[in-house]
Amino acid sequence: MEITNKIKELFSILDKYKLKISSVESFTGGLFSSSITSVPGSSKYFEGCIVSYDTQIKIDLLKIDESIVKKYTVVSKEVADLMAINGRKLLESDICISFTGNAGPSVCDGDKEVGLIYYSICYKDKTYSFSEVIKLERNLLRERAVFHGIEKIIKIILENN
Repeated sequence: MEITNKIKELFSILDKYKLKISSVESFTGGLFSSSITSVPGSSKYFEGCIVSYDTQIKIDLLKIDESIVKKYTVVSKEVADLMAINGRKLLESDICISFTGNAGPSVCDGDKEVGLIYYSICYKDKTYSFSEVIKLERNLLRERAVFHGIEKIIKIILENN
């Protein structure tokens, strides 16, 4: 219920400023887009989602240079930023949020700790980057990341209009 109310608040703000939103997701596996589209009226605001769970999708579809992936790993601010920037262009939206991280249960991809997440929001040709470590079970971590992402989108829109 709490996330539904937060999404309704987001829709109200998107409506006020006539904005469309999209997402590029990795460790959240489409949970952001699923959450958004679970609320009636989402088609007015939501353009689409790319689930780029596999590294090669990030490289091939999102056009993230392989050298950046090798240098920073997919669990990084740099990759999260490019996911949001390139996703916004591909999905032709006003705002794009990206999520990348290590939801566990084991350490992967460059030894990034379990619970480390990055999310970036591209809006008005600016990119806002966030990271945090959330020590929760895998699916609770994913839910918390989506909720925090929605809160950040709301804050960014309100601060920039």
